[in-house]
This record gives sequence, structure tokens and C-alpha cells, in this order.
Amino acid sequence: PFLAGISLGIYTPSFPFLLFIQITLYCLAFLFVLLNVAYKRLSLYKIKWLGGVLMHTLLVLLGWIITVQYNELNAKNHFSKKHADFLLIKISNEPKLSGEQVRFTATVEADVQKGKRIPATGNLLVSIKDSTARSLYYEDQLLIPTIYQNVDPPSNPAEFNYKRYLANQNIHFQEF
Repeated sequence: PFLAGISLGIYTPSFPFLLFIQITLYCLAFLFVLLNVAYKRLSLYKIKWLGGVLMHTLLVLLGWIITVQYNELNAKNHFSKKHADFLLIKISNEPKLSGEQVRFTATVEADVQKGKRIPATGNLLVSIKDSTARSLYYEDQLLIPTIYQNVDPPSNPAEFNYKRYLANQNIHFQEF
């Protein structure tokens, strides 16, 4: 049941009724505890399937909620939900040099809009083709223009799906 809830969360990543599902989960958990306290008084041993149905439903809802909440695109202050002039980012892994490009994952800390910093969240894959980029290190902060784009899906069938690989790491956008 928990894996079924995770699957529901993966295939419905931006569920609009998340608050309703959370309230349902809390109500069912309270009902489960209440029924266990009053087990003998209500003669629930005659309805053996009730506890199993409640527990399975709780596990499905819990897996669903955890998976949907893990997806950073559902955050209210995700950088892609607001238009900004610049992004303040912090390098979150060691920059890798391949050819003339330096590539790294960055965490967005703020949107900069008309000179004002607005707190933001999210991850971004950044590639820089510049000789000065070779001197970048882990946890350096950069101010970059907002020219990000979605990660491209695979163009051939049976090709490695790099977009899904990055999405599983909560990286949905890239910037060059």
C-alpha cells in the first residue's frame, strides 16, 4: 500500500487537493486509534477486515503525501513561479570541468527583482563556458541572469532519460 501511494504521488505530482488528503489522513489515523481503544466495547473482533482496510488506506495516503511534498515544484516560493531579473544561487556540488564547460548543480537562494531580494527555493543545473568559471568551488555564491529552461527529454526511444534522472533529484531546470 505504501508503494502504491508513492506511485500515485509520482504519476500525479501536482495534486491540487493535498490539504484534503492530509486532513483525511489525520482523521483516519484518529479513527484507527479510537477503534483500537474501543475494540472490545464495540465488538470489533467480529469485523476483522476493518483494521486492515484502515491501515492500508493510511499507508496509501501517507505514501502519496510524502511523495507529493518531496517534489520542489509544489513549493510556493519556487523560483520558477515568479519572474525575476536575476537568481542568487549557491553551488551545491563540486563543479566538474568537461572540455571548456564547467557544470554544477546549484541551489537557488533568492530571486532578485528590481534590486530587491525575494527568498526562493529550488535546484538548477548550471553550465558555464568561461575561463574564469574554472576557479569556482563548492558553496560559492553567484548572481546569474534568469535564462533558465526546462531540461530536454530524450529525443530517441530507448535513450537514457536524463530529464527523469534529474527530476528524481529535484532538478527540473537548466541554465547555460
